[in-house]
Amino acid sequence: MNGRTNAEAGAELHDARKSTGGLQVGRGITADGWGEYLHGDVGQVRAFAGALTGSEIALLG
Repeated sequence: MNGRTNAEAGAELHDARKSTGGLQVGRGITADGWGEYLHGDVGQVRAFAGALTGSEIALLG
């Protein structure tokens, strides 16, 4: 909340999907399928398996 973690926060992912391919950055899904390509540059990408704790987030800076 307000950029801070909440130890009691949670989420139910009823429609969670497992990856069937590589991670794609800068794309969005539309009614017709994948598109909406990023028009620009990506300087850095970080991907994590799961949510980070407050301590882990603080270490990112």
